[in-house]
Amino acid sequence: MIFRRWLAAAVLFLACGLPARADSTVFSTNFNGPVPPEVTSAGVGLGVGAYAGLGPAGGAFSGQMRVFGTGSSLVVELAGLPAHVSLSLDFLLAAIDSLDCTASTGDTMTITLDGQAVFAATFGNTPASVQGYVPQPGVQLARRVDLGFKSGAENLDSAWHMGADLAVQRLPHWEATARFEIAFTGTGLGDLSDESWGIDELKVRAHSLPEIGEATVALAENGDRVFAMLSLPETYTLVQRSDSLASLSWQPVELVLPPWHGHVRVRDTAVVNRGFYRGVVLTGGVVTGLTVETTPVTIARSAHKQLQALLHLDDGTTLNVTAQAHWTTSDFTTVPVANGPGVSGLCFGSRAGSAFITAELGPWSGTGVVTVVPPTLVSLAVTPATATAISGQTRQFTCTGTFSDGSTEDLTTTVLWMSSDPAAATVSNALGSAGLATAVAGGSSTISVLSGALTAGATLTVTEPVLLSLTLLPTSASVPIGVPQRFTLFGNYDTGFSENLTETATWTTTRPDLMTVFNDPGLRGVVAGIALGNGIVTATVGALSTTAPVQIVAPIPVALQVNPGDVSLPAGLSFGFTARAMLSDGSITDVTGTVTWSSSQPATAAISNAAGTRGVATAAAPGTTTITATLGALSNSIILTVTPPVVTSLAITPSSPVISPGQKISLTATATYSDGATANVSSTATWATNNAPVATVVATGSNGGKVTGVAVGTAKITATLGSASGSVTVTVN
Repeated sequence: MIFRRWLAAAVLFLACGLPARADSTVFSTNFNGPVPPEVTSAGVGLGVGAYAGLGPAGGAFSGQMRVFGTGSSLVVELAGLPAHVSLSLDFLLAAIDSLDCTASTGDTMTITLDGQAVFAATFGNTPASVQGYVPQPGVQLARRVDLGFKSGAENLDSAWHMGADLAVQRLPHWEATARFEIAFTGTGLGDLSDESWGIDELKVRAHSLPEIGEATVALAENGDRVFAMLSLPETYTLVQRSDSLASLSWQPVELVLPPWHGHVRVRDTAVVNRGFYRGVVLTGGVVTGLTVETTPVTIARSAHKQLQALLHLDDGTTLNVTAQAHWTTSDFTTVPVANGPGVSGLCFGSRAGSAFITAELGPWSGTGVVTVVPPTLVSLAVTPATATAISGQTRQFTCTGTFSDGSTEDLTTTVLWMSSDPAAATVSNALGSAGLATAVAGGSSTISVLSGALTAGATLTVTEPVLLSLTLLPTSASVPIGVPQRFTLFGNYDTGFSENLTETATWTTTRPDLMTVFNDPGLRGVVAGIALGNGIVTATVGALSTTAPVQIVAPIPVALQVNPGDVSLPAGLSFGFTARAMLSDGSITDVTGTVTWSSSQPATAAISNAAGTRGVATAAAPGTTTITATLGALSNSIILTVTPPVVTSLAITPSSPVISPGQKISLTATATYSDGATANVSSTATWATNNAPVATVVATGSNGGKVTGVAVGTAKITATLGSASGSVTVTVN
């Protein structure tokens, strides 16, 4: 009983106040100047654009940020850190443009401390993305808005204050060096402003307990053992045991703390305020264990739950050490848990699943299970709540579900749609048209949805419109024979709505001798000319009618043909092409003199448009060209191939040679080509005589054309090259 009274008094004394934790910023940069040497980054500096001003006071986006593309990361390496027990990472994240993901795969940000992952989640800006990252309160700054980096109407930008996320706060660490790495991975990451990410206002803070000096405690005896519990500010409660005292003697006892805390010497209780710490609590009993909740905990997605850590002693005493324990989670993407003043043991349901939550205090630890359950559907809403339509029109309704965590989802395609009066309106449940209501006839119907036990509805009022007038288009027409003209009739209703009534009208003409107007299904309103002249076309619906004047004109060309087809022509020669047009009435007419002729390669062959020579092409140089005849919107083409020039004539000189028997003379064959060029072809031509007993001639070769007189008389000497030939008469006397 004496011991219990002492314990209560000691606890009250502890409440008088302890020194605050010593926190310090060990690294900070806003990237508005040179990149600090502690930072290794493949990113580039870009202006923050419309991100400016987003973030906490004194630490918002400003000036420049560091932007990263495919396969990039940012590394901060720190050395010479002061004594500390944990580190916190703080930065602003710019999620730029078309980041895309599912809840578990895709563009993923990972944060590591000394190679150990402390954060990993998927981020997405595209409409189809299901982002795995669920932000804790204070993290989200902007979500899918235009911040100056978007590439399209749908792929927008987002901003996050990642320093507010519990997953990167007070990470256990006490080494003199530290290495943080922030990286994005994903198959579609782009460069800079396309599917990329940026960082601004990067900071690292170290958290440490004040340097421990001397503290004053009292000792209590439990049998032949002495126990002491030293409560340190905010985080740690250390229990130590000493078996060295046989009785309560108020002797100095040394308690050894973890290596980053130094030592504390216990002194006489008479000195109650001496030293750095005051109000140290002492309790009797041996620690038997530490527990975190005794039953499994279930929370909804996006909900918080405060867990309790209880230290159990063998005398039945239970100490709540929630604030002093260090908390960890087996899956920080499902259930992150916080460490820090006022939040230690506070867990957050990030996504559906389970995680083991562990509290550690000195050599003792305890683990509990926290399960995050998907939110449940609590209500339905149909929009629009009221709608009107005339018979034959459609109206699209949508269904939105609200869940227990406050989130909403479009359930249009998953609920059952019903109409209270199918005679007035029907509603579809088909894939691709779910929620589409069709107005049938005048009346009113409740368009309702059903999902489990939940239901909701909207009202659709159907009215019957009054036809006020008719509009005929075109308002007049000139119709060539053989080219049907389709008229379209619109009905104008008192609701302001217009409807195509072409197939419901009755069509007539004042001149059935000149034109036919069809009333056959699919052809209603089509006018076909029979003979030249003018008439009126009338469309009638009920008591209303409207007219349009129609002139039947001569048939028009509907097709064009160049004759003959493809042609080969030696250079220097000309060829006359003709063009024929098929008219809309099926007749054929020659249009050679009215079309416009053109050559795609005038240097190869030109074609004339001059009167008297229209369509005449003249070959100029070997090659190919396209010859085209054009008549209005019609055209037709053939290919003209120009071949090398050919021999068109041979001339033999001298023209009338006279020789004696036994005398020789060389004749010369000169070829004239289709392009006007000439050449000596004596050696390539073939020579012949018609009277060898009078004169002979060498037929081919270098002596071709050499004539020898044999006997008195005359002989005709002929030279042939290709299809050309020439001859002279040789007289022998």
